[in-house]
Amino acid sequence: MKRWRLAFLVVLTALVGHAAHAQAPSNDNPCQSLPLNVGATCSFMQYANTNATATAGVPAPGCASYIGGDVWFSFVVPANGSVTLDGMAGTMTDGGMAVYTGACNSLSLLACDDDASANGLMPMLSLTGLAPGTTVYVRFWGYSGAVGSFSLCAYNPTPCNSGGANTNCATADPFCTGTNYNFCNTTNVPSLGGGGIYDCLLTTPNPAFYYLNVATSGSINLQVSQTSTTGAPLDVDYVLWGPFASQAAMCAGISASNVVDCSYSTAATEYPVIPSAVAGQWYMMLITNFSNQSGSIQLTQTGGAGSTNCTILQPATCPITLTSVVNPPTCNGGSNGSIAITPPQPPTCDIYT
Repeated sequence: MKRWRLAFLVVLTALVGHAAHAQAPSNDNPCQSLPLNVGATCSFMQYANTNATATAGVPAPGCASYIGGDVWFSFVVPANGSVTLDGMAGTMTDGGMAVYTGACNSLSLLACDDDASANGLMPMLSLTGLAPGTTVYVRFWGYSGAVGSFSLCAYNPTPCNSGGANTNCATADPFCTGTNYNFCNTTNVPSLGGGGIYDCLLTTPNPAFYYLNVATSGSINLQVSQTSTTGAPLDVDYVLWGPFASQAAMCAGISASNVVDCSYSTAATEYPVIPSAVAGQWYMMLITNFSNQSGSIQLTQTGGAGSTNCTILQPATCPITLTSVVNPPTCNGGSNGSIAITPPQPPTCDIYT
């Protein structure tokens, strides 16, 4: 009996000792931080803070009830000095995050967040004005010591192109399918209506109009998507009209009978198709922002034998008035003539050719 008790105590002591010395994660301190790739969009990678310890000698983050159990990441600041960090829940459903600058063994707190992410009670930080090329350290932990898995991404979204005031057909922006576009979306603009010429769209909040001109005959498969300023997907809807014989004919010619394609689904990515485009034809597209959240619209061609005319994106070459004044030739080494250029008045020609 005594031998059994002794053996039990030996096994128990070994188990307790093993638990007490469980291996901490490789990124348990800032000088062993895991590098994060700063992409153009958020690409979540999963991590965990299991067996992580409290980091000593680093300024307290000051949010999300930090009591230890932190793991560390780092990233190199891109040229524009802006990076967004976003967290997503795993088995850990409530997390905190802080960022630090300086050397890994001498850090200064820059910012801290608890639950700004759209992904539940997880952190998100949008950082600007950082010094390009420097290393920033990221501290991540579970609220009040929570332990578990979580996901994290770092991205530097391409600034959207503000374009024009394209909230009505008359001020539509041009695009060509040989280019990937990232247009700023529209917010706080009333709906133009629903049904009728807007076909499947029951409502058209925050309208944005775009037009294209066909260069090569054939089908044209498009992709249109919408994301928030933090890269989260946003519902996008559209209606596409055509064909039109000329640019001038488009707005007056829009009707329920010449709708080519339409979608009013809740999807954040849609796939409009022009099935039989003919060179020289024009098409108009309306894209809406149902959620009224600021963000951007991505527009590109994904397939089809047809192509579009990119010269519509170039500024027009407006006529310049030249007045020629020719002096009688002297033929003795002097000037035999001159041309005087009368500066043109501000152009009144169209913005696009």
